[in-house]
Amino acid sequence: SFPPLHEMESIRRWVTNGNSFYGTIPEALSACTNLATLYLGDNSFYGSLPTFFGFLSSLQYLGLGGNKMTGSIPLEICQNNSLVSLTLSDGYLHGTIPDSISQCTQMTVLELSGNELTGTVPTSLTGLSSLLGYLYLDDNQMTGELPTNIGDLKFMVSLRLDTNQFYGELPTSMSKMIILKYFNVNNNRFHGRLPFDTLADGFLGETVWSLLVEMEMSNNWFSGSFPDNIGNMTDLLLIQLNDNYIGGTLPSTLIDLQQLNTLILSNNQLSGDVAHVFDKNISHSPELVVLDVSSNSLRGSIPKSVLTLAKLQTLVLAKNCFSGYISEDLCKLPFLETLVLDGLTAGSDCSTSVFNYFVIAQGFMQGGIPDCLFSLPQLGLVHMSGNGLTGKIPDVYPISGLTDLVVGYNRISGSIPTSMQTFTKLVQLDASHNFLTGTLLDADVNGTTAASNFSVSLAVNRLSGWIPGSFHELASVDVVNGNVFDCDGAHRLPINDKYSDTYVCGSGQLNNAMDASLSIFGILLAVALYKLYAHYRKQDTSMFEMTYDAVHDYITMRVIWLNGLAANIAGVWSLPPICAMELQTVIMAFRCIRESTIVVCVYSLVVLLPLYILLSLTVPDSTTHTYEYGWALSAAYLGGKTTTVILFFALLLVVLVYSDIVISCFSEMKEY
Repeated sequence: SFPPLHEMESIRRWVTNGNSFYGTIPEALSACTNLATLYLGDNSFYGSLPTFFGFLSSLQYLGLGGNKMTGSIPLEICQNNSLVSLTLSDGYLHGTIPDSISQCTQMTVLELSGNELTGTVPTSLTGLSSLLGYLYLDDNQMTGELPTNIGDLKFMVSLRLDTNQFYGELPTSMSKMIILKYFNVNNNRFHGRLPFDTLADGFLGETVWSLLVEMEMSNNWFSGSFPDNIGNMTDLLLIQLNDNYIGGTLPSTLIDLQQLNTLILSNNQLSGDVAHVFDKNISHSPELVVLDVSSNSLRGSIPKSVLTLAKLQTLVLAKNCFSGYISEDLCKLPFLETLVLDGLTAGSDCSTSVFNYFVIAQGFMQGGIPDCLFSLPQLGLVHMSGNGLTGKIPDVYPISGLTDLVVGYNRISGSIPTSMQTFTKLVQLDASHNFLTGTLLDADVNGTTAASNFSVSLAVNRLSGWIPGSFHELASVDVVNGNVFDCDGAHRLPINDKYSDTYVCGSGQLNNAMDASLSIFGILLAVALYKLYAHYRKQDTSMFEMTYDAVHDYITMRVIWLNGLAANIAGVWSLPPICAMELQTVIMAFRCIRESTIVVCVYSLVVLLPLYILLSLTVPDSTTHTYEYGWALSAAYLGGKTTTVILFFALLLVVLVYSDIVISCFSEMKEY
């Protein structure tokens, strides 16, 4: 608790940050007239800010951030203009910034971030131009345009206005902030050209903000092109311009920033080949740690020079218009932790959107996942979905740090490697919508016991066999849809798989569809035959009882007529005489085909179909999914030696019967 304040009237410095003090700020502090420094941050004080702080004539440094202070900023806060630093961040203050703040003429630091302040930046604030160097208004609910003369704060070193509702263009007077090092306006609604763009009216072009270290302007409405003079800001460590409308090509001077360690330009309208940037002289940017240019329309192959950045930890190139291969040079990045290459050919300029839901890329990447990729010890997140990659999923090395793997919507084949299925570090595995075959281990994809937070998606592949029991209660699981797993009491379907309620285990779904279609066909055929028979019974049967001689005479007459016709037009066409014997041979051949087809159809419906159904229901281990699914062989494949032998001899019998009918028919034709 606080010591007796009446004994501390002469104290000049009081720092109790990060303790467990709570309650309201004692009114007795007003008696500490010699107090110059008071830091009570990161405690649990609550209530309104006392007005007496404005009357402590010696108070220079006041820090109350990280408490639960409410109410508004007192008008009297600068009654005594001795304040040099005022920190009221991370509380629940509301209302507007009072104009009286301009009375703190000695102030160098004003930190009001993380509250619920509203209103605009008061014009009176620019009256602190002589000394104010650090202004933090981020994470509030402030709105409006910035004062046109905000550039009068020419000694500004760090300006944070992010996460508010400011709008409009950045005032051109900001070009006068010549020693600005840290600039953050993320998450607002500013628009117009970038302030350091030489085409931006009123800015100083190559000389503006040359000392800038961190530039954060993401999630706004900035437009225009990326200026070439970015290379003049040689002290830049961070560029964050994602989620804007910046177009054009990347300037070749970008890579000249030798100190740059973070470059985030995602979700803009950048285009053009990237080779002229990164292949220029990549050694000029040896410190690059984060590179994110995703969701643009950049073209060309992935620059190999990027893959030689020794310190690179995060590489995000997703949703562009790249082409070529994913190089094995990725394995030369020993510190790589995050690799996001989803939709490398699905940028807005090289894909088609259908109903704003489906995105159809105009091409695919070539090749597959580099075999060495999962040997990197630091690589934890790998996303490569939607690239049309072929080949197989590589083995995972024991030293790998892989925790999150997403390779869905490709053309990957083969089985899931055993090393992947037993790798215990995995938290997410998504290999859905591929051509994977084989079975899952009885243990599970995540080792002997799937962690409760394990997420797995293997839907729409060609997997078969049993579903691991440890999948049963996973919160995030999607495996049964589009696969052909078997299941029984010991291998239950996952309860949180949305398709479990409608899934038919084993080959039942396939078999039921075949049985239903063939049964309907058989019924329709029977009805048609009955109708034909009934019609025949009602007619004069004599018209159907033509003798062979009658047929012969009829055909002979037609042949004579056709031969005469051919003779009359011989001058135009040369028609060979039509032989009655040949026509009779053709008639007999069609009769053979008809008889053999009827026999095969009846045999299939009466013998083969019931036999197939009987075997699938009665013979143990005969279902499609106890073994690897025979997609390449037959959609109606049953596994097991017993079923294989029985079906083989049944099919052999129908072949022999068909052959016998055909041979008999042609023998009769030959004798005739």
